[in-house]
Amino acid sequence: MESALGIALGSGSARGIAHIGVLKAFEEHQIPVKMVAGTSIGALIGAAYCAGNLTQLEQFMLQVDWKLIASYCDFVLPKKGLMQGEKVKELITELIGVTDFNQLNKPLAIATTDLNTAEPIIIKEGNLVEAIRASISLPGIFEPVQYGNRILVDGGLTNPVPVRLFEHTDISSIVAVDLNSNVEQRNRAKKKLKSIRKAKVTPSLPDHWAFNQLEQHYKKWQQQLKERFPQLKEKKAKEEENEPGLFDVISNSINIMMHQLAATQLAQNPIDFIIRPTVTDVGLFDYDEASRLIQAGYDEAKVYIPIIEKKLGIKKAVSEY
Repeated sequence: MESALGIALGSGSARGIAHIGVLKAFEEHQIPVKMVAGTSIGALIGAAYCAGNLTQLEQFMLQVDWKLIASYCDFVLPKKGLMQGEKVKELITELIGVTDFNQLNKPLAIATTDLNTAEPIIIKEGNLVEAIRASISLPGIFEPVQYGNRILVDGGLTNPVPVRLFEHTDISSIVAVDLNSNVEQRNRAKKKLKSIRKAKVTPSLPDHWAFNQLEQHYKKWQQQLKERFPQLKEKKAKEEENEPGLFDVISNSINIMMHQLAATQLAQNPIDFIIRPTVTDVGLFDYDEASRLIQAGYDEAKVYIPIIEKKLGIKKAVSEY
């Protein structure tokens, strides 16, 4: 008798594109995933997979550039967040193709976080688009989502790798996809990638391009404050040269938080397999790296295919590998 397999797709913003490669490898080898749990971008990609629209999502990700993403950024005066998120909801609807959990081909559980109580909130039914929008709501970037009587934000704050979402289900084997390991190594790799990009003669996507878009808005407001309050003096350029910018602080803080929490949760929960694609040099908003992210997820998943099949009791001819 085959075990019931569940796959937990973790948070990581752009790094989460690697989930597409993992799921492609599973589909190619007919690994029978019975249930999916997703956090943040893992919720988005998990929903596309459960709706049967993974290929459509992949095609979109492969054509992404900063101008395309910028067209979905509806900036607002930062009261609850920098972006309202209505355009992103339209994009989610377009990419997933369905709007309610009951329209999915496989069960899906989405992790979110109650901003007021810090409770992990799991959504398994109702409005799928609202649930995904809540799960991707990075604090300070997207406005939180009003969901019933709760205010919801990114699921990665409480479940960066949502293995706990399989509790009280009939799932007997769990695969976790963790994108938040090796924070120190990632930061070194990102600096190296930034230097390579600057050295290129041909124009490339700006490092942290999405954050740069947001930072431009902050600079406008900052300039207005300085004009109003002359006592706010700027540091010399040399003093600021090696200091992290506002959005570097946000990005690195999120990375550290998710890494620490993910490590704790993975150690405390019974998990059969942990897939960690090699995506250490990819920042939260490096969506232009989609091609190699998908390949990284695919390559790492293929390593685990034979042992997953053995665990599930699936027998195949050697020629199929």
